[in-house]
Amino acid sequence: MARRAAGRFIGWFRPARGPGDPSLQEQLYAAIRKAVLAGEWSPSERLPSSRTLAAELGLGRNTVMAAIERLVAEGYLDSRRGAGLFVAADLPPEGMIDGAAKSSEPVLSRRSDRFTQLHAEGETFPGQFPARPFATGPLALDEFPLDLWRRLTAQTLRGAGAARLLANGPAQGLPELRQELSGYLTNSRGVVCTPETIVVVSGAQQALDLIGRLLLDPGDAVAVEDPGYVGLREALAGVGAKLHPVPVDAQGFDPAALAKLQPAPKLVMLTPSHQFPLGMTLPLARRLALLAEARARNLWIVEDDYDCEFRYGGPPLQALQGLDGGERVLYVGTFSKVLFPGLRLGYVVLPPALVEGFLRLKATADGFAPPASQAVLARFIAEGHLAQHVRRMRVLYRKRRATLLAALQREAADLFEIGATEAGLHLAVRFRDGRDDRAAVEAIRAAGLSAMPLSRYAIARPVSGLVLGFAAFPENELDVAVQRLVKVLR
Repeated sequence: MARRAAGRFIGWFRPARGPGDPSLQEQLYAAIRKAVLAGEWSPSERLPSSRTLAAELGLGRNTVMAAIERLVAEGYLDSRRGAGLFVAADLPPEGMIDGAAKSSEPVLSRRSDRFTQLHAEGETFPGQFPARPFATGPLALDEFPLDLWRRLTAQTLRGAGAARLLANGPAQGLPELRQELSGYLTNSRGVVCTPETIVVVSGAQQALDLIGRLLLDPGDAVAVEDPGYVGLREALAGVGAKLHPVPVDAQGFDPAALAKLQPAPKLVMLTPSHQFPLGMTLPLARRLALLAEARARNLWIVEDDYDCEFRYGGPPLQALQGLDGGERVLYVGTFSKVLFPGLRLGYVVLPPALVEGFLRLKATADGFAPPASQAVLARFIAEGHLAQHVRRMRVLYRKRRATLLAALQREAADLFEIGATEAGLHLAVRFRDGRDDRAAVEAIRAAGLSAMPLSRYAIARPVSGLVLGFAAFPENELDVAVQRLVKVLR
């Protein structure tokens, strides 16, 4: 009977042996499992030995034995000492056989549905390393002083009191890092802060999420830039806020449009130093008008200063928070752009009255940011390495931005209207013919490049264009990539 069973099985088992195919062990496991479930072999029917199967199928015995051991462990086969191998008399319950296929769809919360909808509008593949040209997230990580970071890490963990870095940390962040951040933000951005008004967070996105939970109730109105950063909208979706899109013109967020919103929003979220994604810097007159509107209507403002270090044309304007004096503006920053995204450290500067409530939410969310990483970062700043790194990367990114800009002007002036270019790590361009930018991006990705459709960031006003990152790509690679891009789009 075992020989007949082997013959029936061997007659239709034809393993694929291509470079991209599953392993022979995986294919054999799947084939025997399928035969058992399809009734090719009866319950308790004796099967050939592993030695016989290996010989008949032309497979290694270890391969066959590994597949059989897995099938025995999962309850499809029964190995009896001294008697042989049999089909299990009682197969696993039906719900365990194809659980993934037979299980019902999970019922998710409405909040989760809002997140799903936002993510469905974006890229459908994970980030790649090395990145494709024009990807907007990657940085020049090969230029990061990794040896220096290793040395500082070793020194920090060898130092006196290093054991505290292995324990739970304070929700607000290590005092030494908040002290360094206070000086850095005051000197570089004109932020009004003390170590007591700074909270270290696990990235800027966490800061935005916690701010939404701190200040908003479901249904509260929030004014946001249109087009604008999707991460802000995700944070707002988490609390069920109602979005009021404010148009972005050539000068950025328009306070006059904000003044017309009725009823007044509870919160305004924007990127004044480098508007995402269009790239302009909010001028001083509009900053002052926005602050006046916030005071008159009792609004909170969230200033997301996500890549403020990289400004290439003229001196940077003082942070909106500094102009306000820290009364109504919550200032959010991150080290993901200026250092490396895997660090997962950001910060928020809060009005004093909001610190305690924010800390309660932070403690509930994840307790604290990693103390060891905070300690190394504090040392990196204190020894002057951050300022030096920013200066060096600003020079590098300025060259890469100039290369991309020149190539676009040379190769694609008839295709694109190029937006603001004085800051940041990407360029936004608009299609002159108003074509479907999502279809264009599909073609671009199929050609081995990357881009984001400008319409991805719009809420109420239609836009057509591309967001092109340049930070991770050498100048010669950008030149060639622009030629490939233009070839795809013509």
